[in-house]
Amino acid sequence: MIDIKVFDELLRTKVIHDSVALFESVGNTKLSKYDIFISYSSNDKKYAILTKNLLEKMNVTADKKYTVYIDLEDTALDPTAVSEDTAKRLESAIDKSAAIIYIHSEKSNISKWCPWELGIAQGKKKPIAILELYSDEKLLKKQAYLEMYPTLTYSPPVGGKEKVFWVHSRREKAKYVALNSYITGKQPYIHN
Repeated sequence: MIDIKVFDELLRTKVIHDSVALFESVGNTKLSKYDIFISYSSNDKKYAILTKNLLEKMNVTADKKYTVYIDLEDTALDPTAVSEDTAKRLESAIDKSAAIIYIHSEKSNISKWCPWELGIAQGKKKPIAILELYSDEKLLKKQAYLEMYPTLTYSPPVGGKEKVFWVHSRREKAKYVALNSYITGKQPYIHN
């Protein structure tokens, strides 16, 4: 879980300076493969864009940055239109993605697409991790079906300075793995 204040602070500081900068990275839907598909409620758009920007600044390997699909980039997609074309387009993007990050917040329970996207990803056996954002942990309405997926944290590695995303086992918080390892199939484990 991540206190939403951490992401709000990143939005106020150098990571994202203003609404123009917030949308500067939006625009690349020409890729044939993505590392991450971000599933989010339209109410959490700014956090989805921030997550995308943070991921794209991180290295998957020494010479490769994350590639991220977010529906805002997809000019052929109208996420407000519940249609077969929208469903096919989103399913295609999930097919092209190695893993799914679902952003769950106090506002995300009203999304029509997020549960459907998770179901498609689960059916395709994609690695799924939940990024839980909360302002008050007691207000975060847990969805029972989300309990089956590991969670994400955002912190530096031991002895490091640059923050990265970590995937944690839901049942055993001491088990974790770096996101770049998780998307290639490695499961959280206890580090000695």
